[in-house]
Amino acid sequence: MSLESQCEHKPSILVVDDKPQNLFALKKLLENPAYDVLTAVSGNDALAMALEHDFSVILMDVQMPGMNGFETANLLSLDEATKHIPIIFVTAHHADAKNISQGYESGAVDFLSKPLNPHILKSKINVFMALHKQRAELEKTNKDLAQTDQSKSEFLEEAGDSLRKPLFRIMGLAKRLLENGLDEQCKETAAELLEQTDRLISATDALFQYTSGEIKENRIRPKNFNLEHVLRDVDYVLGLRARERQISYRCTRDPNVPPLLVGDSTRLRQIMLTLITTSVKFSNQGDVNVHLDLLEDLEDRITLRISMREMGKKGKGGDWLNKALEILEPFKPLDDKEGFQCPVGPTLDLTVARQLVEAMGGKTGVEETPDGGLNLWFTAVFKKQPLKSLSVGAAPPPKRPASKVFKAKEKSVEPWKNGMSESPTGKALPSPTPFPV
Repeated sequence: MSLESQCEHKPSILVVDDKPQNLFALKKLLENPAYDVLTAVSGNDALAMALEHDFSVILMDVQMPGMNGFETANLLSLDEATKHIPIIFVTAHHADAKNISQGYESGAVDFLSKPLNPHILKSKINVFMALHKQRAELEKTNKDLAQTDQSKSEFLEEAGDSLRKPLFRIMGLAKRLLENGLDEQCKETAAELLEQTDRLISATDALFQYTSGEIKENRIRPKNFNLEHVLRDVDYVLGLRARERQISYRCTRDPNVPPLLVGDSTRLRQIMLTLITTSVKFSNQGDVNVHLDLLEDLEDRITLRISMREMGKKGKGGDWLNKALEILEPFKPLDDKEGFQCPVGPTLDLTVARQLVEAMGGKTGVEETPDGGLNLWFTAVFKKQPLKSLSVGAAPPPKRPASKVFKAKEKSVEPWKNGMSESPTGKALPSPTPFPV
């Protein structure tokens, strides 16, 4: 019987003694309408009854033929179903230090010597009955909270889907407009609509992930994916944001990084978009250079370090680095002393991104570069795809109709090719694969 069931039924006590007269006397002494008193004449009987009932406390004689009290208590302490039951040993003689030590090691919580003092015995029993009741109530409360949390998660998931569907519809319409040969002004408007819708989807996802506790439960869904496809989508969105800031943006990578991995590609895409966008926001001028390093290459897995190096902040020094470090602290307000203006604060997106990185076995950090810029980075661990699956998904991303979207300050962005995503000014960008961020 579970603690929750006993919370709704009368609790019980087990008295174990090989002498029937002792059992009768103790049962008579402990009679109480608030609880039942059950008896066992041997250690074996006590073990069997403990598996059928969740006793509030066990009173056990030490000296019994066959299996003595210490041996019985030791077996009870080894079983997950019975190890929580408190045991009070009853002995006919004054217990010496050796017996007391042996009793506690076998799972006892107290010793009583015969003849028993009725007042002391009942007082101890009442204490353990109260503790058992509290434990049962706590178990019931935890179960109710778990059910409530499950209901909340289901509601949030349904609400999130209701918000995302129209947003994805708007995004799809904006992409169609970009592909239909509009004039430059209409294309810019459609591109802005696409970019802002993407931001709203990202914020919506972050809100529901955080409030549902999804990240804390480490809901990372690993599966085979092609890193090239992820970077294609990321490059497209980030190119739009680089244009908005009028900065240059490029991506490079270690040629040893394998493209076919096992991990949560959706989460990786979300982390990259959030952290690289943060780096773009820091760049009021200059460049943002994204680079993938192979930090660790083991037989079955790799560790990637993705760095977002922001250029053109010379003269800011340590104060600027400290401000950048603060944005990684969840919900920590930025100190704006001496008129120091920071282009971005600690947002929900950043909080979620940092938690996702930790769930993927990685870390986040910020460091200052020798030229006064900032290097915002994160690491993540991915498994390698088995050799038999290397042919699956190995094809390059499919070509899609191109649409001229923007011209950055000096460079624009296109999907990764041969480890580089840098193109001459004005090169057309392909449409990205639809994805949630």
